Amino acid sequence: RILGDLAIVVFLVIGGHRGIILAASGLNDTLQIGTFLLSGDIVGAFVDHTARIFRIGLTISAPILVALLLTNFVMALISRAVPTVNIFIISFPLTIGIGLILVTLSLRDFITVIERLLSTTAPIVG
Repeated sequence: RILGDLAIVVFLVIGGHRGIILAASGLNDTLQIGTFLLSGDIVGAFVDHTARIFRIGLTISAPILVALLLTNFVMALISRAVPTVNIFIISFPLTIGIGLILVTLSLRDFITVIERLLSTTAPIVG
């Protein structure tokens, strides 16, 4: 949820809403308002854009997911090595802390990725 809210704030700060309006107004050649024909080109574009969304999401989240998976793996090893330690009390705050630290460290790259994606959509009016 935090990343979604952050994406919305970055989107509005860099003027992405203006770019979307410009992109929508430039669709008169391809898509007429009030008519929608489900053709092969539209379905292909929809599938390509959907695949691109998943690829971008995986690219952004992969380093954090791998780090958190390694954290849980280490916690499992500690749990097996020292069974008397209550691992739930230790692992929950540690996982949250590591996740927040990694998200904070990756904010600059996250903002760069969002700016690059929005700049390829349409020119942003400044």
